[in-house]
Amino acid sequence: MPANEPQLTLGERLRHAPAGNRFIDKDLAKAGRSTQMIGQGTPGSSTERYRIAAGELANTGRYTAADIVFVSANGQRPGRFNPIDAAGRPLGVYRNLERAVLAGATIVTDIPADRNRPYNTGERQVAAWLQRSGYAEVDDGVWRPAQPDVSKPSATSVSDETVAPGDGIVVVNKHRLSAAEQRQVIYIGRGSPLGNPYMVKPHGPYERGTTLQLYERHLRERIAVGDAAVCDALNEIWRRARRGERVRLMCFCAPERCHGEVIADVVSEKLP
Repeated sequence: MPANEPQLTLGERLRHAPAGNRFIDKDLAKAGRSTQMIGQGTPGSSTERYRIAAGELANTGRYTAADIVFVSANGQRPGRFNPIDAAGRPLGVYRNLERAVLAGATIVTDIPADRNRPYNTGERQVAAWLQRSGYAEVDDGVWRPAQPDVSKPSATSVSDETVAPGDGIVVVNKHRLSAAEQRQVIYIGRGSPLGNPYMVKPHGPYERGTTLQLYERHLRERIAVGDAAVCDALNEIWRRARRGERVRLMCFCAPERCHGEVIADVVSEKLP
């Protein structure tokens, strides 16, 4: 396309995809509000036609919280591309889901009535993965980072905090905080810039200690490449800690070990 011509939106591109999909209307409704696409399908499938039509807007691996990402996955067809493996990990281009979730992007999938049709195996896999990754379906087929839920009472009398390596930095369990307390914390769960993409058993394939090792490598890599969202979040923790505040990092793990301890350790390296 010549540089002086306006770029087609994702919805406009998919509208010009080759014919042959009787569900094109519901897919265009998904794509019409989206800025990017994640997906890959077998030759001739609607997902593959959409990927080709989307061009450079498909599977970019670069997302922000402002993005609305249309996801398409093969249904129950021969030779289908499986988006999620048996251990609950995204496969192939669907690993971009991890990047989109880390950025806090909005994800658009099939609505429940469509994805619950027996054929739509891939769409159900994607929806289940989003739920496990801390996302909530805020409208039919529209997924955003879940807001902290303060309605659940503590199941036990264990402490709600884990002391982290950085002086004055603690990791707290979101289920044990009041609404007022939540306004004073920094959320580090999935969907935030500092979320841990490596899931602990039984929700994922990793032992807790392994997830922390993987997360530390991931965090330092994001710092090394200058990831703006990650660096901004770390700088906010550093500023509060440097002022002598008691910084509370909110996740789901305490009193179990949590990636918040890695975050605190990295921040403490820069404290006086």
